Amino acid sequence: MRANDAVVVRGARTHNLKSLDVDIPHDQFTVVTGVSGSGKSSLAFDTIYAEGQRRYVESLSAYARQFLERIEKPDADLIDGIAPAVAIRQKNSTRNPRSTVATATEIYDYLRLLFARVGRTYCLVCGNEVRRDSVDEVATAVLALGEGTRLNVVFPLQAAKGTAPATTPGKRSAKSAAPKKSKTIDDPHQQQLKEQLFDLRKRGFNRLMQNGNIFEFST
Repeated sequence: MRANDAVVVRGARTHNLKSLDVDIPHDQFTVVTGVSGSGKSSLAFDTIYAEGQRRYVESLSAYARQFLERIEKPDADLIDGIAPAVAIRQKNSTRNPRSTVATATEIYDYLRLLFARVGRTYCLVCGNEVRRDSVDEVATAVLALGEGTRLNVVFPLQAAKGTAPATTPGKRSAKSAAPKKSKTIDDPHQQQLKEQLFDLRKRGFNRLMQNGNIFEFST
């Protein structure tokens, strides 16, 4: 098997390995099993992982290498096709059942940063890439629409949660006021949304789109 298709190990003699030859294919799950003392850890950790880490450290600058632990070259005739390696310690370091490989290896935050900076977002409805368009690009797309096409320019409207309308000075709030059965106290979130809609009407907006449906503001 070629080195670019697999991790190639020839003549591995680390600890109790006896000139072991093995090919471990890339992009597949490989399980190393055996009885106690058969050399599982010697192959996986002390040979393959150690060589991957050693080559990674050698690629760093001399200044950076002085702060890292020196890793000895494993005893083997040839180790090829290996990339920088990550090893998880053989112990249960957490009791959280929701832990993943990413959280256990502490690369979760780096993966989030990678997807945020490099990742691409696609619309679940049309499948097109979601990206920031310039004014010229938007104008070109609008002018390319067929004659008679109706275009709605909308913006999101959502009442802030956890905030209630302010009470006027000198009056008690709904909590401190004595309850009266003859009056109904509106939900503060609904009341705030009503105030936002009323403000939009005063600013000249007369339509509301909700779940794909367009509603006319009542006059």
